[in-house]
Amino acid sequence: MLDDKLLVLQFNRGRGEALHRIYEKYKHDLVTLAASLLTDLGLAEDVVHDVFIGFIRSAGTFRLTGSLKGYLCTCVANAARN
Repeated sequence: MLDDKLLVLQFNRGRGEALHRIYEKYKHDLVTLAASLLTDLGLAEDVVHDVFIGFIRSAGTFRLTGSLKGYLCTCVANAARN
């Protein structure tokens, strides 16, 4: 979790490498979650992409209060349900 806090700090400071590391760290789990809710891999990948677009827009203001993976999973689950 300390690694995630450091990544979020770097992400908020505009370091693109931090975003890339976050994406690579969690993309498989997020796509798997979305695919289990949607039963369509292509649509699941689109949902994860959309969640990361929203995440990118929060750069500079994003505040991590818990688990980054938990936050991203919640975002993906909500987006898949919508």
